[in-house]
Amino acid sequence: MSEFNLAVRLSALHLPFRRALESAAQLGATSVEIDARSEIQPSQMSETGLRQLRKMLDDLNLKVAALRFQTRRGYDSLDDLDRRIDATKDTMKLAYRLGAPVVVNSIGQVPEEETDPRWVTLQQVMEDLGRHGAKVGSFLCAETGSESGESLSRLLDSQQDAFVGVAFNPGQLIINRFSASEAIEALKGRIQLVYAVDGVLDLAYVR
Repeated sequence: MSEFNLAVRLSALHLPFRRALESAAQLGATSVEIDARSEIQPSQMSETGLRQLRKMLDDLNLKVAALRFQTRRGYDSLDDLDRRIDATKDTMKLAYRLGAPVVVNSIGQVPEEETDPRWVTLQQVMEDLGRHGAKVGSFLCAETGSESGESLSRLLDSQQDAFVGVAFNPGQLIINRFSASEAIEALKGRIQLVYAVDGVLDLAYVR
C-alpha cells in the first residue's frame, strides 16, 4: 500500500513564510508545497539560504512535497518561451535539492487538434522538460483543469522517452465543466499528487 502523505500549500495559510511552516507543522502536516515564485526563488537561493531552509524544515519535521512554479503564460505560448523553460528547469533542480519529487505548473491549454501549432509546441516542451526531470531527479507535474483528462493524457502519452506527471485538481476540472472521474481514469498512471479542494459550477452560467 502506498504511504499517504498529507501536505499543506503554504500560500493558502496567508502567513509569513516561517510562520506558515510552523502552522503547517502544528496542523499535523508531514509535508508542504512551497511557491517558487513568491515564497522562495531559485535564482536567489544561495547555498547558505538552502542550508537554512533545510534546517528549518528538519526542525519542524517537514518535507517538501512539491514546488509550485506558476508561469504567467503556458508553454503553448511562444512569447518568452525559452526563458520560461529555463526557469522551470532551474526550479526542478532546486526541487531535487530540497527533496521535492515534483514541480507543479499549469502547462497551458491543450488544443484538441494535434495539427494545431500550439499542440506541437506543447508536445516538444513536455518532451524537453520530461527528459530534464529524469536528469535532475525531480519531475514536472501538469495541473489539471484547462482541458479534459483525456486531452491532457493524449498530449503526455505522445512523449517518447520522457515523463511528465499530473497534479490532479478536481476543483479546477469541475469549474471548467470537465468530468473529474473521467480525468482520473484517463490520467491514473501519471497522477503524482491530488489537491483536496472544492469546485462549484455556477448554474447561473449554464445555458
